[in-house]
Amino acid sequence: MLRKSIFFGLTLGLSVAAFGCGGSDDDNNAQPDPSDLPCDCGQPPEDPEAGPGDGEGVVLAINKLFLGDTDRNGNPDPNAWKSYGYNLDNFKSTAGSKNLCKPRAGAQASVHNDGDDGIDNAFGKGILQAITLIEPNPTARVNDEITDGTFTLMIKLDDLGTADNYSGINASLYAGGNLGDAPKWDGTDEWPVIYELLENGDVNKPKIVFTDSYVADRTWVGKADSLEVNLAIQGATLSLTINHAIITMDLDSDNGGAKNGTIAGILEVDALIETITTMAPKIAGCDFNIADYQSILDQLAQAADILSDGTQDPNQTCDGISIGLGFEAKPVQLGEVTEPSEGGDDEC
Repeated sequence: MLRKSIFFGLTLGLSVAAFGCGGSDDDNNAQPDPSDLPCDCGQPPEDPEAGPGDGEGVVLAINKLFLGDTDRNGNPDPNAWKSYGYNLDNFKSTAGSKNLCKPRAGAQASVHNDGDDGIDNAFGKGILQAITLIEPNPTARVNDEITDGTFTLMIKLDDLGTADNYSGINASLYAGGNLGDAPKWDGTDEWPVIYELLENGDVNKPKIVFTDSYVADRTWVGKADSLEVNLAIQGATLSLTINHAIITMDLDSDNGGAKNGTIAGILEVDALIETITTMAPKIAGCDFNIADYQSILDQLAQAADILSDGTQDPNQTCDGISIGLGFEAKPVQLGEVTEPSEGGDDEC
């Protein structure tokens, strides 16, 4: 049975591209294009270097997820992607920027057009167009699953109080299994905890522990080497492995929820194509022919806008796809641990 859940991996260090200028004397005297200069913009808040947690802590679960085809109110908006994510490469890029990786074969230079304040989100800008060929309303479909209690993601913040700033907040991630009913979102929901993200099934020993997380002006910030978001689409699971990830959310004053949540990072092109290729037969059935999905796979590859390590280099071809997702969260409780997964069924 396919498990509709969200999985994460841990710890991050973002690398920032550096570049130099060269050419003729006239070139050296010319003013560089602003889009080719590092931009300290579109970044999460920095660690306030404040005190440790002094409260009871909280567990917050995603109750709404935004893939980039709608605004945060759920209204369809083709430009919503521009506000989801972060400036991962430290450039405010345009199609005319000269310091970026080479677009893949068939791609347009416009693949490098950033969102607001240099936000990198090629997934929302391009990949969603391919996904809508399979599911016309992906955000609505995913949120239907969450509203039904099918899955969620839970973030546990230990010792979190109600002050504006904290450093060294212990944070861990849990995947929520099928609740069995629609959640009430009043803090009493006891979400089953997916076994696979625990050490030997012990709910007190999550595999995903953030050793570097903090709260700056009531915004929680966490970082991870990689995380896997599994989205349920037409009975199949689209697994998105996001590397060099940043997760943030604006906490309510009483820790009663969070708004303006963001998950940002980089998808490796080859890994994403392999995932889509594996997923497609589960939607199309046993008569699936890869040729029927070749145009979708081509669109995926052509959306690459960054190198998979988070840098930019005009001498290399882009092999990463930036991504930005949005979410909201509500307080819940950790429930019983699920049984280990026995793997998916293959009727073909």
